[in-house]
Amino acid sequence: MVAVALGSGHRGSELLAAYCSGRGEPGDMEVAAVADLIDRCGGRAWAVAQNLKHMRLAAGHLQKAGPPPGLYDDLLATGARYLA
Repeated sequence: MVAVALGSGHRGSELLAAYCSGRGEPGDMEVAAVADLIDRCGGRAWAVAQNLKHMRLAAGHLQKAGPPPGLYDDLLATGARYLA
């Protein structure tokens, strides 16, 4: 996610690179600023898209395995909670 944000070409990616090259422990405000930069540079959108892609693949493989319908539904619901 951070690598995608750094390579996005977004104008904030240079500032993000500067934060990443810093030394020491970041403060709360710095952590919040970096998280915002990652989001604005497309890191979050990429991560969500990857999660959805892998959930679809997992659901397809799970369906081919033929678990009982209740278990299949429960597993998909559990996975979907992590995407919210």
